[in-house]
Amino acid sequence: MIHYGVGGDSLQFIRVNSSGVFLNNNEKMNHNVLLTGTISPKPGVRFVSNDSCFVLFNEVGPSNVWAAYGCTGATTNISGNDPIPSKFDLAQNYPNPFNPSTVIKYSIPVTGLVKLAVYDVTGREVATLVNEVKQAGNFLVEFNASNLSSGVYFYKLTSGDFTAIKKMILVK
Repeated sequence: MIHYGVGGDSLQFIRVNSSGVFLNNNEKMNHNVLLTGTISPKPGVRFVSNDSCFVLFNEVGPSNVWAAYGCTGATTNISGNDPIPSKFDLAQNYPNPFNPSTVIKYSIPVTGLVKLAVYDVTGREVATLVNEVKQAGNFLVEFNASNLSSGVYFYKLTSGDFTAIKKMILVK
């Protein structure tokens, strides 16, 4: 969690890693650091709190996080390894076959209601993994099937007019 207060409309970059907290000129800061708000586990996250704007993205690996503070207007571009997707996508789960859990990744290019559900071979819904409004972005969901029997299952992503279905195999 990061928060660094600067005056006026200035822009500061903050880097946090296991070595400490640094300004953009690599000067180590001795300030208290606190950032509030919900942050998704992906680069390119932006949220506004009162008159402050924070844009967060990973540098390299999970140990480095960068934050830009002091945005005064619309964000026009965020560089990073995980841009907002240009199309809907539902990836194949991994691992597949799995026991008892697997990860499902999906992408949505626009904010909207998203439903991700799992069905058995008879078409009966056995789990609802996501059923809420999501911002545009890339997401992953872990599906734990420890309460289900071995067999073939299907997962279906629906958002707006988009629908995609993939097959996965649970082997116990």
